[in-house]
Order: sequence, then structure tokens, then C-alpha cells
Amino acid sequence: MLDRMIKYQDVLRQNKNREMTDKIIVIRNIVCEPLFGDYLGFYYPSADVSYMDVNLFITSVADTKSMAVVFLSLADLAPVLYGQVYTMEADMIDKTKESLKNTLRILAGKLSGMRLAAMFLFAYDLSEPVAHGINLWNEIVREMNGYLYEYVGRHRKIRIIDTNRYITYYGSENMIDRRWEWKIGMRYTQLAWNVFSYHVCKCLKEWPQECKKCLILDCDGVLWSGVLADDGYEHLKMNYDFQREVLRLQSMGILVCLCSKNREEDVMQTISQHPEMLIRPEQISGYRINWENKADNILSLAGELNIGTDSMVFIDDSIYETELVSAFIPDIAVICFDSVKPYEYTEKLQACGYFELYNVTDTGRNRGYWYRQQMQRKAYMERAVDVEAYMASLETVIHIEDAEPMDIARIAEISQRTNQFNLSGRKYSEDELLGYINTENYDIYVLSASDRFGNLGIVAAAVVRFDGRRAVIEGFYLSCRAFSRGFEQELAEYIKAKAAGRGCDSVLGMYRETSKNAAYRNFYTECGIGRIEDGQS
Repeated sequence: MLDRMIKYQDVLRQNKNREMTDKIIVIRNIVCEPLFGDYLGFYYPSADVSYMDVNLFITSVADTKSMAVVFLSLADLAPVLYGQVYTMEADMIDKTKESLKNTLRILAGKLSGMRLAAMFLFAYDLSEPVAHGINLWNEIVREMNGYLYEYVGRHRKIRIIDTNRYITYYGSENMIDRRWEWKIGMRYTQLAWNVFSYHVCKCLKEWPQECKKCLILDCDGVLWSGVLADDGYEHLKMNYDFQREVLRLQSMGILVCLCSKNREEDVMQTISQHPEMLIRPEQISGYRINWENKADNILSLAGELNIGTDSMVFIDDSIYETELVSAFIPDIAVICFDSVKPYEYTEKLQACGYFELYNVTDTGRNRGYWYRQQMQRKAYMERAVDVEAYMASLETVIHIEDAEPMDIARIAEISQRTNQFNLSGRKYSEDELLGYINTENYDIYVLSASDRFGNLGIVAAAVVRFDGRRAVIEGFYLSCRAFSRGFEQELAEYIKAKAAGRGCDSVLGMYRETSKNAAYRNFYTECGIGRIEDGQS
């Protein structure tokens, strides 16, 4: 999490004796050193930071194994335009802007060949007054930023960070130091470098293992102000901004559930019919609305969704309820809204840092939809005569194939998010997987499925290394929403067939027991695949 109050001397103290293994080149035409590198080292201990002038970078050979961070001042990139914009003719301004865009295209091309890059948008000149009918510098800044989003943003390896958003959020008086800018060219304050380095770390490192999967919400005092049973749904005041933030998380693939002591029919009527309610039934992946113990209800939800409670965040406005849940479910994250004003709810939720994602795949966006499908399957199964009849009635279609580059983001996501059926415990980055796709002795397989309730997308994947006459499964993953359907056995048989086709006489699977995957320690043996401990050759 961002530590806004960290003192610079504490940053330096923590940075001593770091093992710096990840090379990061800061490409800039403003003064960044040493503050940016020091703060980045605080959040990213393995960062080995060096600095390079932007013009030198454009003319040099890019280091494809390094990452990059780009801090550019548009005024310094086009000093003539900045100094004379108010007197230049329109055609000369247009020519200069085209030249700038060409420079940005060249820069993007160089950055796209690197391991990963984060590029900051150009900052506005906050001292420029608003006027109409004359050439304004900030209009050019806005156009160039739009071009960065449109053109540079197409490159998968370049991630754009909105400088102006953070200057606005934290206040220009806290982020910009005119005195130091005039003296030494360092425009930004220590707080600014702290904030910027934190978000650069998010872009370059992503921290996927720390992101939670499910948000569980109380209703009274959380989704709305008031008590449903006392006030009636027509008289409740919706916490509109907070609900909007919940929908933003839901659109990123975070599961949204309800856990409320209320009458179920009253809550569902409110969610379905209140005209100011933003969250609707189709956005809810599960709920327990009754008068039972909330800890038991949450454990029941975890079982229904087939995810660990350490992947959940519970929000309630009652200290009694949050402390009870914490006591009985120690690994769940809990946020209490007691004494928090409704207009502070969104900031309180964002400040926790539990749902910070940079990349969201199409599968991630549809995760809530797929879990609702799963609820339909479960309800249908409860009406079925037997399990075999139920499975047959699903009309499941399975498709297994070699992974394509377009699948890489999803495969990386499933490796990072899957804990229960992750047999080696390995978590891959997109770059690692892309490297394997282009290597002859590696294959990556994906399994996608569909049934009468809809398309499940990619639900299983395997990374296989071919070493002489043997195949070694280095990573094997199955999404928890696809358990108990035999997909893992299908993928194992496919791997064995592919290995035989390549002349292998043995197939081995790497296994490293974790706190989550112990239930599947015998999977390889049961599939006729030899098991080796991860780390053995």
C-alpha cells in the first residue's frame, strides 16, 4: 500500500543492502534523481534504477531485458512551441505538433521492444488562465496526451500513468514545488515522487498475488443509509458513489456478494426496484440474507464460490459484526464503516489496496457473469436425478489447443490467481509465457469449455517443457469455477498424447505442496504421470 507519511530517511534506511536484480531505466528530460529511484526502491526492493536522457535513448539500442519508466516535460520536448505558442501561426503550430507525434511514435517503438514500460502523461501548466480564441498551451498538452492514449496505448508492453490525475487528487500545492523547479529543474515534491513510484511499481510488478477476489457487503448502513426493516425501501438513501465504486470493481472481475441480516425478499425488492439503486441482481455473484451468524454465512459463500476466505473482503458498519467475522475467519480482510461518513466510503475502500489491478482480461471482466452461470448450474443440479444425468444434460463442449499470443494475458492471470489447483505453485508473467511460445522446447496448452448455460472461456492451462525424450509439466492450472467436471483429466490426457507425438517415453509433472493445493497432491499419479518435486531437474 502507498505510505503517504513515510519519511525520506526511512526510505533510505530500508533501501540499504537491497538485492537489485530488475534493471529499470528512467528515461527523462526533467530532474528525477535521486528521489524517484529511492522511493521506487522502497516499493520495489529489487529495482536497479538508472537514468537516461530521452534523446540518447531514442538514438541508442534498447535493452530488451530491462524495463523503462518515462518522465517527460512537453515544454522541454518542444521548447520553441512552449515559448512562442501564443504568437505562432496556426500552420506552424500544426507542423510542430506533427513533429512531436513523430517523436512519440519513435519513442513508443523503442519502448515496445523492452521488457515492460510505464509512461507518464504530460502535465498541464496549472498557471495558464482559461481563455478562448487564442492558442493555449494546455490545449496542446491535452491533444498530445490524447495521442499517447490512442497510439502509444496500443502497445501491449507500454502502460500509461495519468500524471494529472494524481496532481489533482493530492493537490498541486502538495505535488509541485515551483521553487525547486526554478533552482534545479526538479518540478515535483517528495510526496509526488512517492506517489509516482508506488504506481510505477503497480505497473511493472502488478502484485497479482495480493489482489483479493471477492467483496462481501452488508446492506443497511453500507449500500444505503437507513434501516430497510424500519424505513421501507422507498425511503432509503442510496450511497450512490460507493455503489458506483463497487460496480467499477465488479467490472474488473471482482466478485460482489451480499451478507445481510434482513428478509431476503425485502432486500431483493430493494435491489430490483429502487430507482436510485445502481447495483442490480445480475451484478451479484452470491448472497446470504438471513438472520444467521455472518461468519457462518461467509464460510458458506466461500464454499459456494469455491474460493478461499483469504481472497475475500468483508465490509460492515457494525463493529460487533466485523470483529465476530475476524475472530472466526482470521484470514479474511475486514473493513468497518462504523463512524465513517457515507461520502468517505469510497476513499476508505480504495485506501485498503485490496483490489489494485492494472491489467484486466476479458475473462476477468466476465468473472461475475460466469459465477452466476455456476449458480444456475448448481440449482439445475439440485433438481437432477443423479450426477451422471446432470453432467450429460449440460451438453459440455471442450476445446484444447496450443496457446496463441492472444491467450497469454488469460494464462498469466489464471497462473497468478489460481491457488487450489496450481500444482507447482508457479505464477507466470505475460513476458515469460510469450518467451515460451517462441521456444521450440516449450508448449503451452489451454482448455476452454462451453455448455448449455454459456461459454466458460479458458478454464485450464498447462506449461510443458520437452527435455529430450521426456515431457515435464512445469505448470498445471484449473480455475476453481471449473472444478469437478473432469477438465483436468482431459487436459492431462491431451498432454500425454502430445508428448507421445513428439517421441517422449515419459511424462513428469512438477509438484510443490502449498497450503492450498494439498488436496491434489496425487493428481499426477492418478493420471499415470510421474511426479517430481518442483525444483528437481
